[in-house]
Amino acid sequence: DSTEGGDVEKTMVLSPVSLYDLSLGVWLGDAVVRDQMITNTGIGFGKGFGGASGTKSSSKAGKSKISSSSSTENTNNMGDGFAEWSMGVQKVAMTYRWNFDDLIRQKFDFGRSMGAYTSDDLPRNSMGNVVLDESMSRRIKAGERITYIDYDMGAYAGFIVGSVCIKAPKYLNFSQNGRAQSRPFYTEFAVFHKTVDKGTASSDNTASILAQQFDENSIPPELYCSRMTRLYSIDGRLSQGSTSFFTLKRMSRGE
Repeated sequence: DSTEGGDVEKTMVLSPVSLYDLSLGVWLGDAVVRDQMITNTGIGFGKGFGGASGTKSSSKAGKSKISSSSSTENTNNMGDGFAEWSMGVQKVAMTYRWNFDDLIRQKFDFGRSMGAYTSDDLPRNSMGNVVLDESMSRRIKAGERITYIDYDMGAYAGFIVGSVCIKAPKYLNFSQNGRAQSRPFYTEFAVFHKTVDKGTASSDNTASILAQQFDENSIPPELYCSRMTRLYSIDGRLSQGSTSFFTLKRMSRGE
């Protein structure tokens, strides 16, 4: 991005984040939701993106009828074999509450939506225990520091590695006798960015970047987050996906 009037030109770069950065305020944004639709055939989904195998007839006697009306069936079943999705846009706020020790809470508030909206199976609150936190280590490069969080009494594992945040189930159980998971589950992948002076970013001058960050008179860089989630049903089928884009609204000193 360029600015007029002699202002410094800005650009966006990856931003390593820590628990402190995540809890600086409220992350406000919009989510693009893709929800899987149930077709009017009344038959359940097949594996992956395909239609259910029950849509094909195995009766030899019925082959002639199928052949005579093939053009009609091809039109009616045009969506078979492909995913059918409804889409929507929804307001969302993401907050992290950290006690500056070993406890952290991830919370989501969803607002109005147009079209598909976030499923109630996606948790709104998630409590975590910080098991490992290298974010303040000086002997490890900022992009290689790891933070590990044990979420929801061991149900999910969360990792922060540099500018990337990952969250996924620790265990999945699908037995051979057909018994599936006891509840739906989800995965999360997020990447964080910030705005810096374009000259500073291109020169890759670490000292200049640090000076810009810790200068009391400078304005803190804008922080952004791109987040993707995938929600799966109890039998492991993809039921909903979303992509969210956030901007950090920092808390004022009085808050």
